[in-house]
Amino acid sequence: MSTANKMIGTVSANHSAIDVYLDTAAELSKVDRKNHHQASEKGVPLVYDLMITVSTPPTDSSTPIAKALLAAGTVFTASNNWQTRNAIRMAHFTRLDLRREAGVSKGAIGRYAKTMRMNLEYLMSDIAYVSQGAIPARDARYQRLYAWSDPDSVPSHSSTTAKFAGGVWDYTQLAQVETDDANAVSEYFLNVLGTHVGTPSTGYTSVSCVKAYNERRQTTLDDSTATAGGDTQFVDNDSPFFRVPQQDASEDAYVEITLDEQDNPPYDRTILGDAIKAQPCEYFQLTANSSQVSFRVQAPMGLVKFAFTDLFGTGYDVVDPGESAWTLAQDLFVEVECLGTYEM
Repeated sequence: MSTANKMIGTVSANHSAIDVYLDTAAELSKVDRKNHHQASEKGVPLVYDLMITVSTPPTDSSTPIAKALLAAGTVFTASNNWQTRNAIRMAHFTRLDLRREAGVSKGAIGRYAKTMRMNLEYLMSDIAYVSQGAIPARDARYQRLYAWSDPDSVPSHSSTTAKFAGGVWDYTQLAQVETDDANAVSEYFLNVLGTHVGTPSTGYTSVSCVKAYNERRQTTLDDSTATAGGDTQFVDNDSPFFRVPQQDASEDAYVEITLDEQDNPPYDRTILGDAIKAQPCEYFQLTANSSQVSFRVQAPMGLVKFAFTDLFGTGYDVVDPGESAWTLAQDLFVEVECLGTYEM
């Protein structure tokens, strides 16, 4: 663990499926003892180039479970595209506007509050980030991945010394006036994806940047081509791509094609559509014969979600089928190395 930009975490679950969220910037800040940023001071999200290795402890090769599937997983990140970038930038400028209107000077801003910190989605924001002390509710369906100083000794996740203590990691909050009461104010956290939690009338507790960007962005939904255009010069060429139709009927048909063809984007642009979903970027399986897998992920803002399924308990009794398969929890070790960061 002395290597810079590298961490090892342990996942231990008594569930057959579990979602684990990683905030790379938060964990590397503890390990490297410096502040790693999710976004620049200008609000441009940083993409973390990560090499991730997931492994399980070896099993007894003499038992039938040795050939069984120990774990499977799908890795998700925010989409590395213009929409994610613009949404984070819009949140940044909204934050600056709020500070100016509130009369908060730059000198009053904390040293570590110059850049934004977000969760991937509202399910992640619902998991309290515990930077110090024991981690509660290790058996919860949704968990966070922390950097451990001794990951092999903490399958119960109850130790306070085997985990890097860290300091304070505050996530970015904004505030707005509730529409039903001009004197009532709600404070909410910013997430990259997902939907909002709350309503404008009663206030939000969690807001999706991408959804908010889609709601505010002006989009032309009607056909933008009103009349046919282009060069009407006749070209003497046998290629159908260059031959201009000379019959009136053909010209009329082409006008209709022009008005309807390629006038809409080749992606879903609905507010609650694909844009607010996490993007799967890797799938893997672990067995006793292949208990380690490595892959590379480009993670915007360093936020990664691991959806583990088919988790076998290492205490499974193959002799007595009536005994619980979850006598012991299945340990998964996640090694994360940051190869570098770059602006989206």
